[in-house]
Amino acid sequence: SGQAGGSALIDLLFGVASPCGKLAETFPSQMEDVPSDPWFPREDDEVVEGKKEIGCRRVEYREGLNVGYRYYDTAKKSVLFPFGHGLSYASFKYGQIRIASFTTQKEEEIQVDLEVEIQNISNVAAAEVVQC
Repeated sequence: SGQAGGSALIDLLFGVASPCGKLAETFPSQMEDVPSDPWFPREDDEVVEGKKEIGCRRVEYREGLNVGYRYYDTAKKSVLFPFGHGLSYASFKYGQIRIASFTTQKEEEIQVDLEVEIQNISNVAAAEVVQC
């Protein structure tokens, strides 16, 4: 954390500064809730370049599109901390979402730029991160 880590922590704990980050992943409640847990890692015999390797470690991902928060939402599993969870001493008001631009490069490539106005409606200076 460096030389100023202690004073930064004190500022966060006493409300002088506001934590403004958001989680980019989901924290499961227990390891058994992780969809890849039964197959991670797995001991298997495997053939590599024509030779049988005994007890190779192998990982299988079988989630398909239901990776991360999508799995927990689809399976209706409760989580410890969800994707996008964050703490702040401030409150924010979100305006209407607008499509700023919409372009297609190829049939399977679409780029959409969105804009939203965010207003800090509290007396605490803070920043907000929009995740979608």
